[in-house]
Amino acid sequence: MRRIIFSVFILFLVWGKINAQSLQEIVYLKNGSTIKGIVIEQIPNQSIKLQTSDGSIFVYKMDEIEKISKEKVSKSEKSQKPSVTYDLNGYRGFVDVGYIFGTGNEFSKIDRVEFTTTHGSQITTNFFIGGGTGIHYMTLNDVFLLPLFIDFKGYLLSGNVSPYFDFKGGYTHILSKLEDEDIKGGLYISPSIGVRYLISNNIGLNASLGFVFQQFRDIALNEYAKANGVSFKFGIEF
Repeated sequence: MRRIIFSVFILFLVWGKINAQSLQEIVYLKNGSTIKGIVIEQIPNQSIKLQTSDGSIFVYKMDEIEKISKEKVSKSEKSQKPSVTYDLNGYRGFVDVGYIFGTGNEFSKIDRVEFTTTHGSQITTNFFIGGGTGIHYMTLNDVFLLPLFIDFKGYLLSGNVSPYFDFKGGYTHILSKLEDEDIKGGLYISPSIGVRYLISNNIGLNASLGFVFQQFRDIALNEYAKANGVSFKFGIEF
């Protein structure tokens, strides 16, 4: 009889351990993200440390967390990476640096170094709208340009890696003093495609390839010149 009771007790312990191992925590963050894994360390009222099924470890402050719940791990989830979604709605900022290879001939063929910064709102997971400015340095003529633009971005995916398209449109001011004072700024258009990689819940890295159309006007002759180019950029968003 004692052997039977002891055997049943052992079975309950084993079942309980197996059942506990098949449970995982779901951490709901206030920014809308959800992380699935096992809490391996918790400091009351301060922070928790979560390990996901692929071995990654995340640490969150308690004031970042909306709630924590448990769920059973399905067979499919055991063989898959943790389910992580990103909700970046609200303010977003971008800083990009790059190089523009001039195309065409004469004035249009001048290369430029570019620095731009954009700030606005992530209206939905897939759509951003904002405005920005920057500095373009024309390497041959030692001329500085100031583009002012509206920026639209569209993301195809909601995960940590997403291709995107970008469209900037606005006006280019000439900051440097030119020999010909009749030459003024003009239209600025820059469409591009790229890839974003989120390295945390709200920080991302991006790389893009695009085309730049910059127009200049000679007000004395009422003629237009253009400085087009192919742009390669790298940046960070936050």
